[in-house]
Amino acid sequence: MTALEANDLKESEKSYELYKSKQVQYVNPSQDFHQSDIDFYNALGGQYMNNMSILPEGAQRDEIRAKGIAFFEKVLELDAENFQANFNVGLIHYNEGVDITMAMSGSTDLSIEMIIENTGRSEELFFTALPYLHKAEKMDPKSEETIEGITGCYYGLHDDENYNKYRKILDEMIIDDLLKSYDANPNDLDVVKELCRIYSTTIKNQQEYDKFKAVYDKLREN
Repeated sequence: MTALEANDLKESEKSYELYKSKQVQYVNPSQDFHQSDIDFYNALGGQYMNNMSILPEGAQRDEIRAKGIAFFEKVLELDAENFQANFNVGLIHYNEGVDITMAMSGSTDLSIEMIIENTGRSEELFFTALPYLHKAEKMDPKSEETIEGITGCYYGLHDDENYNKYRKILDEMIIDDLLKSYDANPNDLDVVKELCRIYSTTIKNQQEYDKFKAVYDKLREN
């Protein structure tokens, strides 16, 4: 795994395939590589994801993204119920959709045609991400990251019914952490604002909303 750790990903793949051929040739002709293939290709796909995250948008990033997806798909050919591969493929597509949406919101000179094209592309990516994320959800319903991705997909697709459903699930997951954050720092305006949102929408509690709305208004005055 030295080549993988050194980030020489192509060499790492070659080394792994060579290792397997030598094992079969010299050690055990009937050796089963099923689990080691899953572990290796998940790790390799994960490293491509890491590389992608530090690259600007462009052809090189698209190439790295495609390679990462390809290795996770290899895992899914071996184990269709693999949580990590399903989650990561879904996350890659979701993040790409978010990137396109954010780029549009930050641009003031896009033509109507480009806006329509980019909106369609981002929605296509959200649609593509959902089956993978839902499969990951079935395997680990308590994964906050998975629920967050699903919620974001439905938000990007303007599917209010499903967005509200998963927004409530996500809020129920994060409420305790938000309350702990508030206890640690009662002056954190963003945390207080989020608590106001939750208690007025998904976890309705008028008393708690009034409490945090008063704190929010006071913080805004200072």
